Amino acid sequence: NQNGEEIDSANNIRFIWYELGDSEDPINVFTRLNVGKISLTNAELIKALMLKSTNFGGNDRVIKLRQQEIASEWDNIEYTLQNDEFWLFLHEVGYDRPTRIDFLFDLICDHNALNLPEELLKEIGADEYRPFRYFYEYFTHTSNPSVKECWEKVTHRFSTFAEWYDDSEIYHYVGYLIECGVKKLE
Repeated sequence: NQNGEEIDSANNIRFIWYELGDSEDPINVFTRLNVGKISLTNAELIKALMLKSTNFGGNDRVIKLRQQEIASEWDNIEYTLQNDEFWLFLHEVGYDRPTRIDFLFDLICDHNALNLPEELLKEIGADEYRPFRYFYEYFTHTSNPSVKECWEKVTHRFSTFAEWYDDSEIYHYVGYLIECGVKKLE
């Protein structure tokens, strides 16, 4: 704080409370108060969904440790993807999303890496929030959703790209394919 005292952030929580009048519609009030605000990204929504404590088994300490581990790995992945040299190895100039980890979620969604049933895939739509809805369907409508399995899909793709980037021969082959305009290998 301004006085140089340390503040325990776990015990320094503030809530904004808005009391509605009897004649006010809660949905209209919520909409009015939130119009014009910055929308959450797919990555932020997926992170909240994935780190939800009910998605983990075990006691509170184990859950918190696993959440912190994933959050730390997440930050490291995003940090690495922010390196333009590494990023431009993977993606062309002009990517306009606020977070680059969204690229990995897009890939998982586009390739149905979590093996959602066809009927759920049809429900997620095709707009910019499609990847979030993909992960939402996985965590809420599949019989045995697993944060571990889901996170492994993310880290596996990232690790593969990092290995390609670090291997001189593969790096040049990938660069050649990108330069030739190859978007997808069948």
